[in-house]
Amino acid sequence: MFELIGLLFATGMLFVLAAVLSSVLAGLTWLSVRHRQAPRKRLVLAAALIPILSAAYLWLCVALLPGKSLFGDISQPLPNGYSLEALSKMPDFASLSNAKSPDSYNGLTECIGKLAVYGPLVAGQYSHPFGTFDPKPNESFFVFDTRNGQHVELTTIADLEKSLGHSVQLTEVQFFRSQEPAYHTQQKINRTIEFGPPNTCARNIDSFRFA
Repeated sequence: MFELIGLLFATGMLFVLAAVLSSVLAGLTWLSVRHRQAPRKRLVLAAALIPILSAAYLWLCVALLPGKSLFGDISQPLPNGYSLEALSKMPDFASLSNAKSPDSYNGLTECIGKLAVYGPLVAGQYSHPFGTFDPKPNESFFVFDTRNGQHVELTTIADLEKSLGHSVQLTEVQFFRSQEPAYHTQQKINRTIEFGPPNTCARNIDSFRFA
């Protein structure tokens, strides 16, 4: 319920901002074409519609494009078909999911708070036990092998680094970004789809205004 209210509020603010930008852009367009014989009303109307239509278009892109979420939920791909999943409002309740068996239990004993990826291995630290909000006094660590779904649990960061054979820099779930090539390719495609058409429309309006 609170997520829906937050989404509605954010959507409302997006379109309020778009309306303000529409007024500004329409005013600037009118000032630049008011002495011309060109179809001024159509140019002003087109300029006014660009921010509103762009806001609606971007909203649909976030709702429909792969890897996007209207609620800002976390879904970061990991090696071998696994992914890091968490709700935006509770990132420290993260878990690992397998795309091939999303409902299967992976053996990890608590929610994930921090992690890092080294090849096929996911190293991390637990945040707190399942079903609670409070962490243990000293949360343990783990190494999860995405090749076979096996994991080992470790008591300290020193044990974790010894197990991996090198130093470890863990990142909090909300700041973690996948390094999977397919993920980066999809992000580039998403940005092209999101911002390409609005930028093209804005450039066309400017060309008409100053032609």
